Amino acid sequence: MNELNFAKEIAKKLRTENILKYVSQEDCLKEINNIIKAYDEPFSDPSQIPTFILCKFVKKKITVALSGEGADELFGGYPRYKNISSYWKKTRNIPDFFKSLSSKLSLLVGSSDYSLLRSIGKKMRKISHKDIESIYNDEMSRWRPDEKMYNSKLLKNTLFDIRFDNKWAEYSHLRYLMIKDILTYLPSNLLVKTDRASMSNSLEIRSPYLDDEIVNFAWSLPDEYIYKNEEKVILKSILREKFSEKLVFRKKQGFEPPLYKWLTGNLNEWARDLMHSDDAFLNKKKCIKLMERLEKGENKLTYKIWTIIMFKAWKNFHFSK
Repeated sequence: MNELNFAKEIAKKLRTENILKYVSQEDCLKEINNIIKAYDEPFSDPSQIPTFILCKFVKKKITVALSGEGADELFGGYPRYKNISSYWKKTRNIPDFFKSLSSKLSLLVGSSDYSLLRSIGKKMRKISHKDIESIYNDEMSRWRPDEKMYNSKLLKNTLFDIRFDNKWAEYSHLRYLMIKDILTYLPSNLLVKTDRASMSNSLEIRSPYLDDEIVNFAWSLPDEYIYKNEEKVILKSILREKFSEKLVFRKKQGFEPPLYKWLTGNLNEWARDLMHSDDAFLNKKKCIKLMERLEKGENKLTYKIWTIIMFKAWKNFHFSK
């Protein structure tokens, strides 16, 4: 969905100059190696592409920019907060023995070559969760453990795997999921994304929502000011005083490119070469099959495959010289 009309409405209301930048497949192909270089670690948030290109474009005009990072985490902006909480309420009372059985079945068939068995494995995995933490981890991961794309033992003891349930037990599920994001997703993904993209283009980015006074204020609010049948209640209440309800209450939209179109378009040769390359960490045959499924129209694999592509591209860039 193109957000141009909304951007025009905001610029008109605030009396600001609105300068447009359309990010194309050609832009991506031209900058992809610079993007890999900027994120000197395996980083696969697809919005890294438009973020990097936008920072390069903005630098021509200014040296300091503002970012909205932190607003979703502080004011309940992600639908997953409601979705995860609701799902856990529905499944928490399923007997543990049945959850354990479901987990074993998902590991048995989740990585099958047959789509029906993979689908069964996915369903078994969904009802195998024994706590809300496990649901959150799956929600935030491109690859579930039952898909066996990697050796899960290699990823233990990361900040992402630290459990916070005892420390935050007195808080609601909404707050618990928000603090998980604040301690993991925000600093390890979003802030990394904007920091590397901006600094590699000599642009300074400031995040006003992360001012300590705003953080303390947001955390002091009762849950109904954070979520009440919709996300970011208090922010939308403020915005509707100046902007149309069509703008304020529109469906949430991420800052992501049409990646499937690009991976089957101008980026296809580059992506295919990476997916067909030898790798000591990932199964080559499995990677090739995944790429073939993508090229045949299975676009739900787009972001899953992007994680593999960026890992391989990062490894080749830094360790193949």
